[in-house]
Amino acid sequence: KSLRKNIYNNNENIIRKMDNNNNNENNEDVNDDGRYHVLTLISAWESNNYLYIMTDYCENGSLENFLLKECEISHRRIDEWRVWKILLEIMLGLKWIHSNNILHLDLKPANIFITFDGLLKIGDFGVGTKLPVPTFFDREGDREYIAPEIISRHEYSFAADIFSIGLIIVEVAANVILPDNGASWQKLRSGDLSDAGKLSSNDLVGSLIKNNNNNNDNNDNDNEFEKKFQNWTPYWLYDGQFTLDRLVKWMVHPIPHERPSAEEVLQSRECGIVQLRRQSGATIYEGDCGPHVSINDLEIENNLLQNRYRIQDVVP
Repeated sequence: KSLRKNIYNNNENIIRKMDNNNNNENNEDVNDDGRYHVLTLISAWESNNYLYIMTDYCENGSLENFLLKECEISHRRIDEWRVWKILLEIMLGLKWIHSNNILHLDLKPANIFITFDGLLKIGDFGVGTKLPVPTFFDREGDREYIAPEIISRHEYSFAADIFSIGLIIVEVAANVILPDNGASWQKLRSGDLSDAGKLSSNDLVGSLIKNNNNNNDNNDNDNEFEKKFQNWTPYWLYDGQFTLDRLVKWMVHPIPHERPSAEEVLQSRECGIVQLRRQSGATIYEGDCGPHVSINDLEIENNLLQNRYRIQDVVP
């Protein structure tokens, strides 16, 4: 059993509202598989002035613990394919949450949990609220992930959650600890990601080309490149367009209405490719470039995603 003590009655109420909405047949078309990326409320009860909540059991702890183990101890970045899987699963969960008119307002790695098979689930709705926001509502999540408009204007919208996820991806992709104040904190809230460095893995291509230039055997150069980048390799991992950087910069835009919705992010060609190709949960390693894709599957994929936009075409 998984018992999570929480004195916020709000946490239970919000989860119940979403579970009730999920039972409404009219919502089937918007929920798709996003529901599986949000913790399920199993039971709740009060005892000795405490509220106890029983949810899904996530054997692998939180995303925060995963990052500590994978990045800080190993001193290596997570491969970009897994970064995109993490982004996809969080966005699927957030799309479902927002479809129920819920703001989470405290999205951070500590509130994202990992199942036995590596799937991500969003939890801890103690700070969240249902739209429309009540009069005199005043709640804030952790300063490391909070959107600037909440601090400056107490402005609450879906865009605030998008901002928080953008900073989560900065933390995941760059292997950095986010500041909670100071100049770097201010820069992030102005849309300046320069202190985090590049998020995309295009440096893999650069290092490969550099090694090739130092090698006089052109055949060896070609073979090394082909080993690393096959015809099925996701284009944004080697095209030099820094697609992940572009997307995150869009998500943390200082003006809330300039940020994309969860649905808009998921409608990108890049997210479509990740969703079709992934064979394991977000935290499971599937190779630096993801699973192998056959020629036939590539053709099917292209047909399914032909109307999707590429991030590099809409974000400068």
